[in-house]
Amino acid sequence: MTLPVLPDLSLPASYSGDLQRALNRVAWEMSVSLDADGCLVYWVTADGLCIPLVASGGVSEAERGRIFSTSLDSSTDLLVDYVLTRRVSVSSARVSSDHRISPSILTELSADVALAVPITGNNRIMGMVIAFRRGRYEPFTLNQISLAEAISGSIALSLENAQLYQATRDRLLETQSLHQVTLALLQKLELEEVLQIVCTEAQRLTSARGSSIGLVEGEEWLRIMYSTGESREKTGRVPIGQALLGLAVRRGEPLLINNRPGYKDGMTAEAPVSLLAIPLKVRGQIIGVLDVVNKEHGFTQDDVRMIELFANQAAVAVENARLAKQVQEMAVVEERHRLSR
Repeated sequence: MTLPVLPDLSLPASYSGDLQRALNRVAWEMSVSLDADGCLVYWVTADGLCIPLVASGGVSEAERGRIFSTSLDSSTDLLVDYVLTRRVSVSSARVSSDHRISPSILTELSADVALAVPITGNNRIMGMVIAFRRGRYEPFTLNQISLAEAISGSIALSLENAQLYQATRDRLLETQSLHQVTLALLQKLELEEVLQIVCTEAQRLTSARGSSIGLVEGEEWLRIMYSTGESREKTGRVPIGQALLGLAVRRGEPLLINNRPGYKDGMTAEAPVSLLAIPLKVRGQIIGVLDVVNKEHGFTQDDVRMIELFANQAAVAVENARLAKQVQEMAVVEERHRLSR
């Protein structure tokens, strides 16, 4: 199944209360206007995953829990594949026997009649609205389909506004994080303090659940200096050729891995679900690697851009702190030698 090229969009996992309330109200009004038993609103990510945002109307608590516990995927949900590939609305009066859209979330909900409408803005798919009926076989009328498509346009505006707000917030976080690293550089903090700031700010900047930083030792070793959150990297020295982070060092470019839960692709069961590793470079020389792991729904190209910019500042701060520490250690050694003489 081939998906269309989708824009790199990202809606925060816990989107604002105002937006949530607005979408809930729209979904409820849509259920009433279309004489539907229930209505669902999904957000479409850059890689074609449909993330549930709203479940309104005749949806039981058990069904609601199942809906919000997983995202829809075109490889297993024919309704998603149909809507995203064709970019058109689809209406069905016999869901269970409609091979265009079954099996899908509709069959799981025991829907008999259904309508799915893509949410589009600026000629791009942003989400999907689903309305369904149970125990009734009257198909949705043309007027009802037109109404659903008009409502989806209003939802698109709400989602676009949420994106603009999130983009502004992300830029603010980016500026604050860069400011923290610059302060560390200007204040000449101890190496341990610099490492902590870099990992903490990288994790916050990307909404990741963990972060770690490793420094290159010689040509074959990487020493993990600091880790936080859900990072699986333990402090200590590891061979560059055997470490996952070593790939970013050897390639000299960002390493991005977005695995879905349960997906291995040759990686161990302990491997992170998502990982973004950026080489730390000073004057063209790779001195280490910074990584963030386990962001909900995976990392985006915008995360890569932000962390690369962040890593440029971080590398200078880390290198200066490391050199300062080496100078201090050399001074202590020289003083001991002087006293021994």
